[in-house]
Amino acid sequence: MHGKFLLAIAVAPIAAFLFFAACGDDDSASASQTTPSAAASKDAGSSTTPDPGKTKTAKTPGATQDPAATPVRGDAAVAVEVAAKAGAEQATLQQIASVRIQKHDSVGFKFGSSVPGYKVEYVDAPSACGSGQPVKPNGTVYLAVRFSPAVAHDASGKANLTPTLTGSGKLIPQALQSCDFEGVVTWVIGVKGEKVPFEVAVQGSVLTVSLVPK
Repeated sequence: MHGKFLLAIAVAPIAAFLFFAACGDDDSASASQTTPSAAASKDAGSSTTPDPGKTKTAKTPGATQDPAATPVRGDAAVAVEVAAKAGAEQATLQQIASVRIQKHDSVGFKFGSSVPGYKVEYVDAPSACGSGQPVKPNGTVYLAVRFSPAVAHDASGKANLTPTLTGSGKLIPQALQSCDFEGVVTWVIGVKGEKVPFEVAVQGSVLTVSLVPK
């Protein structure tokens, strides 16, 4: 499964990663992706603190966006959130990759089934959901991506992927998993510079977060 996914990103995106091929351009190939981890990360998931002030939320109905829907935009003051459907089963995060989509630095999340509920927002103090320890990837500001109900490990507790992703573009140097606990999976994306606007798009089992500077 992982081999096919990596091939889809690096050579010719197919199946779930057809989205990257459709939205990408000549530099849409990924330069970095995670690999399976040997042990589960109990602190995988995060307790994040939103930025000060009142953060608005751009909500879209349903558990996921329509595959053909226009990406939803957020920024320093606006979070993007889609609630999971009532009774939805946990989705398994299988892979995360650093990609380029229409020349924008992006991070793609691939699930074994449909994308679960999610919330994407800038936070000031990202932390591990179990220990509360700070989780700060390389970068100057932090963009948290929270999925629920979701898991990033198998039935035995073994993590599906390593909790660190090295970025392939100029604005995203690194991303770290901060939570994989009690049905919540969270990744924190380090962003260089200011809190630039971002776009969230879903197609099939893949969700992508792209930075879209003005």
